[in-house]
Amino acid sequence: MRKAYIYTTAIGLWVSWCVCASSFGQAVVQTTVRSQAKFNKNWKFEQADNPVYRSPDFDDTAWRTLDLPHDWSIEGDYSADHPSGARNGYFPEGIGWYRKSFILGDSLTYKQLAIQFDGVFMNSEVWINGHFLGRYPYGYNTFQYGLTEFLHIGDGQENVLAVRVDNSLPEATRWYNGSGIYRNVHLITTNYTHFNNYDGVFVTTPVAQAERAVIHIDYRVIGNLFSKAEIDKYRANKWKKEKVQHACTLRSIVYDAQGQEVARVEQQQSLENFDKHIAYAQELEVKSPKRWSADTPYMYYLKSEIEYEGKILDDKVTPFGIRHLEYHPDKGMLVNEKQVKLKGVSLHHDGGSVGAAVPDKIWYYRLKKWKEMGCNAIRTTHNPFSPEFYNMCDTMGFYVLNEAFDEWTMGWAYNFSENNRGKADNGYQHYFDQWAETDLRAMIRRDRNHPSVVMYSIGNEIPDQLDKLGGQKAQRLVAICHEEDPTRPVTAGNDQAVKGRVSGLMDALDISGYNYVARHHKEEMYAPERALRPDKLCIGTETSLTLDYFLAYRDNDYVLGQFVWVGQDYLGEAKKAPQRGWQRGLLDVSGNPRPSFYQHQSYWSETPVIHMVAAKDSVNGTLRSSWNWDKKDKMFLSVYTNCDEVELSLNGKSLGRKKVDPDTYLLEWPLSYQPGELKAKGYTNRKVVAEHVLKTTGRPSEVVAHPVWTQLVADNQDISILEVSLVDKYGRIVPEAVNEVNVTIDGPARLLGIDSGDLYYEGKFSDPKRNATRGKMLVIIQAKDTPGEVRVKLASEKLKPAEITLEVK
Repeated sequence: MRKAYIYTTAIGLWVSWCVCASSFGQAVVQTTVRSQAKFNKNWKFEQADNPVYRSPDFDDTAWRTLDLPHDWSIEGDYSADHPSGARNGYFPEGIGWYRKSFILGDSLTYKQLAIQFDGVFMNSEVWINGHFLGRYPYGYNTFQYGLTEFLHIGDGQENVLAVRVDNSLPEATRWYNGSGIYRNVHLITTNYTHFNNYDGVFVTTPVAQAERAVIHIDYRVIGNLFSKAEIDKYRANKWKKEKVQHACTLRSIVYDAQGQEVARVEQQQSLENFDKHIAYAQELEVKSPKRWSADTPYMYYLKSEIEYEGKILDDKVTPFGIRHLEYHPDKGMLVNEKQVKLKGVSLHHDGGSVGAAVPDKIWYYRLKKWKEMGCNAIRTTHNPFSPEFYNMCDTMGFYVLNEAFDEWTMGWAYNFSENNRGKADNGYQHYFDQWAETDLRAMIRRDRNHPSVVMYSIGNEIPDQLDKLGGQKAQRLVAICHEEDPTRPVTAGNDQAVKGRVSGLMDALDISGYNYVARHHKEEMYAPERALRPDKLCIGTETSLTLDYFLAYRDNDYVLGQFVWVGQDYLGEAKKAPQRGWQRGLLDVSGNPRPSFYQHQSYWSETPVIHMVAAKDSVNGTLRSSWNWDKKDKMFLSVYTNCDEVELSLNGKSLGRKKVDPDTYLLEWPLSYQPGELKAKGYTNRKVVAEHVLKTTGRPSEVVAHPVWTQLVADNQDISILEVSLVDKYGRIVPEAVNEVNVTIDGPARLLGIDSGDLYYEGKFSDPKRNATRGKMLVIIQAKDTPGEVRVKLASEKLKPAEITLEVK
């Protein structure tokens, strides 16, 4: 027999992820009627394909039991002969099935239930109790299906949800996509009359002044049935529909971040059953609001209620930020009347060794590094990310360029036939004509209440920009964006803007987006493009790491900012085997900074920055944050800094003090290597404000590990990250150390993955041993579902091991 799991109406205990003050904080406002419960526990999985798997009577007891999110590609073996090859990082793909058995308690008899998938890669097909619910091709969007009419409720009757995932065609994208139900699944429970789950609440702040804010809410309500008697009558004869009017109270309540009510409005309105398209709006005022920006990411919470005959039929909680966003053609982006430059990075959706099934804490860990660096913006390349990601950007303070697609209907090769082509052989071009509108609307409706989202991108390096009809396609997509959300502008990342002028695609955009504009205009950068469209702002939707891109927006108000390619290394889009991913990020896949990280920190940070990197023989040599070289080496030292002056000393002897050119953020010194201590002091207004020291180290002698979190929740999901370093006898990290480290775990936890900066790797990312890169690595530990003490040992031959204790509660 399959094991079933019972779900009842403990609704007061179920709170949607969206009502949390932060990703790891407590909910400040709770629902009492509506629930959105994670539906991740105890699924069955089989990587095979057979149509009998959809049947509720199929015996799946021999299948693997797991909790979602799950990515089967990251678990697979490396193969240099894999059809997707370098693009997918030589990971396996294929077809897989998921099944979940569950029992619903009697208390759900008069409820409506829907299942929401936040991301399934790709071509998912879903059945409930043998009834086909639908097929969703795009692997990066959130989608849902209503379950109610097909469910068995009460009397211990079992329900079976079956999901087929088809990622069998190679090159579905140009990068690692993962395979399976790799994001959260939710069971949504409401009454028959409720706010639309997708676009039921849309919050805007048309007035967001320091003294007062006006909160405008557009509502969409599904008026099905309003009482148990009506439901019973309908069930007795589903062909007889009586459109009865019901006097309801519609209420909006705003709470601050501490859960204190700050505003309320309600109105009486007649709602009709069997009306799926009830629309109305409400406005309310907040005095002296705390306005949201990346520097002050303050969140409010809107609780929306429908009341009928003294009972709440639905209550939905929506986090939002109060902010004034304006795009001025000559002043750039203004947030709360202040000019803001976008100091951004482009990121891919994978999390390194965990693949596409990225735990929230990994995103939190990464975003925290970007925040400390001075970064204030993220571009979601080249697809929507998980809902939790945007939640973190809201609460941590980032501006988001939300990107929808990587391709439309053309590849770079000429479309000589009537068939669509794409940049990837089996990519989105096969679905664009039928699904682009659906997918774009779904992305916007899901994400438009996030204050972090400030702009939409309808595509990245779309070959259609060279086609005569490219402008028409862009106009259609831009119009959809404006229809769903008139408060945010639309752009696209164009790498052929000069050649593609004939298409009119650039003219269709609200903001002119450019990938690598210097390739076309060199030192003139955006100026020729601005001359063509003087009424439009420009943005570096994707830029290289060179200084000219920074200066181009620093010194020109009509350029909004940049999104550096790429913020962090990612899987896929690799080169020759056995390379598994892209390795030119500001951070490597383990989060270890490269010299370019400090270079951009000196551009972007508001606090003093100074950092030294050295190269042998030439300024064009390989830069390292190290002072371990060979005697008599001729060195070239680069100092990244935003200070006024820098003084350099070697072994206590001053090598001089130099002024920093404010247009370079860089000083260079030729040196003769001597072991010891190299120190750089940064001065601003003649005072020492920053210091960086490089020391010659000995050989590695010990493994040390720092746990980012020492306590974990016993939920089979929670993780801790161990920052592992190889140090010499004085505790100094040895930047050249590449020793192999072995991980053993004793207690209620498992090894989820190991990240090393070197992606030339043929093993599994969950293998218990890995070589360090530049003296560092990350180890990810995941809790099991029982409490207890966890002992983690990290050992390396001839080195003193590290032993870490974690507690699972």
